[in-house]
Amino acid sequence: MSGVIKSSLARKYAMALSGLFLVVFLLQHFTINLTSVFSEDVFNEISHFMGNNPLVQFVLQPILIFGVIFHFLMGFVLELKNRSARTQNYAQNKGSANSSWMSRNMIWSGAVILSFLVLHFIDFWFPEMNYKYIESLPSDPNRYFEEMVHKFVNPIRVVAYVVSFGFLVRGGNKKTKYSTALNFVHDEGVLLTDDFKKYNVKLKVDTKLNDNFSVGVNLSPSYTNRRRFDGSTHDILRQTVWLPLYLDANTIGNVNRVRDGGKYANAQIGDYAIQRMFDDWDMTNNSAVTSGQDISNTSNTNPAAKVLERDRNDYKFKVYGSMYMKYKLAKGLNFRSS
Repeated sequence: MSGVIKSSLARKYAMALSGLFLVVFLLQHFTINLTSVFSEDVFNEISHFMGNNPLVQFVLQPILIFGVIFHFLMGFVLELKNRSARTQNYAQNKGSANSSWMSRNMIWSGAVILSFLVLHFIDFWFPEMNYKYIESLPSDPNRYFEEMVHKFVNPIRVVAYVVSFGFLVRGGNKKTKYSTALNFVHDEGVLLTDDFKKYNVKLKVDTKLNDNFSVGVNLSPSYTNRRRFDGSTHDILRQTVWLPLYLDANTIGNVNRVRDGGKYANAQIGDYAIQRMFDDWDMTNNSAVTSGQDISNTSNTNPAAKVLERDRNDYKFKVYGSMYMKYKLAKGLNFRSS
């Protein structure tokens, strides 16, 4: 048995199986974190379940940690074994002739991914262990999203995560090359409710069917959600400086509840203020009347109410793609159709 474990082939199989296990975990981890983009509540609910479920915490989590350590240790062992297997270097070695850049430099891409995992542990796993088992703080099912947002305020940390993930999206072999990328853009804009989100996936595959014939495909689906600023600029410009945004304890007593057939009779603290609420006031007797002094200059509603209370969204799903075929007619002469 020990001879089998020590064999080079067994190490490579163990490396591949542990890598496959980590890929499955990564997809599950990615799916959970992706919910934070769509729903804060869903993300908090799933994170709380994963963080407090005994099966996840005391069975699956130790298996995962073992898998991570095993995979990276086995990777370094294989690299060292490969280098020590040949005591004398080749007189001429052109690795690109029969292997990809990625396969020849896995030790470096693995080191970058390892650095990402270390950063991820420092940012999330260690604080979580401290929260639950060292400080023994009370359970809070709504803390996870806010903690995550706080971590990504620092742009340097964001860049560190993005750079680390860049090594996970390219690969292939001598005949087939592929690359894929996930992109998310969030622009909050400068106006209230002016918000733009875009989710984009890019996939590129090129393959040589034989020495003369090759094909390739590019796909780029995208989904955008734009919440538009629902209001006109002139509504804002026509509002007077004295108009409060909401009725409060200081302004509720000045609302005319009898004008316009009692239109504002049920006004209460917290309602949006409108200029016409304060019209038709008897300035001599300081009382509300149906016909008196007007101080408004527009009948338009409160512009903040139009902007904040209306949900005007544009949803778009697009798919861009292309495909090509290339045939080598002669040396230096190719036919390509796309």
